Amino acid sequence: MIGGGDQIYNDDVLAVPEMVEWLALDQDERIATEYNTEKKYAVEKYYFDHYCEHFTTGTYSKALSLIPSVNTWDDHDIVDGYGSYPPHYQLCNELALPQQSSIFSSSSKRTLVVLPDTRSERSKETILSNETYELLNSELRSRLLPTTKHLIVVLGTPLVYPALSLFEDTLETMGDSLARDSVIGKIFGKCKAFENVLGQFGPELLDDL
Repeated sequence: MIGGGDQIYNDDVLAVPEMVEWLALDQDERIATEYNTEKKYAVEKYYFDHYCEHFTTGTYSKALSLIPSVNTWDDHDIVDGYGSYPPHYQLCNELALPQQSSIFSSSSKRTLVVLPDTRSERSKETILSNETYELLNSELRSRLLPTTKHLIVVLGTPLVYPALSLFEDTLETMGDSLARDSVIGKIFGKCKAFENVLGQFGPELLDDL
């Protein structure tokens, strides 16, 4: 059983009371706010509880106990849109991952499964770095056997896709115009339309292109 990412949706981590309080701040205040012990505990508890509930109960838990499995991760396993947020959020210590973690798994002497980590290095411009491509190539060559007949590559994020730069620029412009701290954003906020409108043009949508 192969999981290509998004085995679990943790987007509701933003509904944790400590996160709701932080998200209500103006952007400059959010950036300057310390990720203190209280916030860290609340967020980690959410992840721990949600992962335990998802992987140890119900049909999925039974399947995991009976079927050999290997999983990679995508954004929803952490938070929607990971890799597409502005640098001051994406590069903070709390979002920074310690290392890239691609997975190689042999289900038999005839089949090799490769699940490249297409999230750890994700940005608007990059899915995998040149160094990671070289590492994957080297590791792949070392694991291929003379008996290997099938190579299965599982990607949570496509490596090749049409150029959509004009559409991306349009989305970003609309997102900037509707930002919480902009004049238009404040108007939408007062009429309770902010969340419904901004959510359509944020990093999450850009990330799915």
